[in-house]
Amino acid sequence: MFWWDPLAGALEAELEAVRAEAAERPPVPTFVSVGRAPGRLTALTTCGPGTFLAELLTLAGGANVFADATGLYPTPSLEALLERQPEVILDLAVGEDLDAAARTARLADWAPVAETPAVRNGRVVVLTDDILLVPGPRVGQAARLLAETLLGDAVAGQTEES
Repeated sequence: MFWWDPLAGALEAELEAVRAEAAERPPVPTFVSVGRAPGRLTALTTCGPGTFLAELLTLAGGANVFADATGLYPTPSLEALLERQPEVILDLAVGEDLDAAARTARLADWAPVAETPAVRNGRVVVLTDDILLVPGPRVGQAARLLAETLLGDAVAGQTEES
């Protein structure tokens, strides 16, 4: 037995618990913005198939609307995003210390895609926690955060304070 065995076992259990909870509901069509131009929806970047974040999203109950894209980090147009009609948009601002006004401004940036269910229903969520991009010992917490955001109360037009 190695010193990391208990940690690995706990991590596997945490991920399996999230996976089991998410499996009880239909996957939520989700767009993950991993990067964009400040203050606007240009130079959008998302997570493509095979990335850590895309796999974490699937485990947590999301269905990546760009799962069929080419490349690890595709740069979709607004038109392509509108065609995909995500029910949730996760706007990653990892590492940023956003006050309420900055969060509100980030949410307002999504007005050009107001025809998507995500924007129309207030399901654009700003996430700032760096655990979402680091495949490490806190990956279980990252999966839990995504699951709660996608499937729980955090999606009701709120921003995540993480």
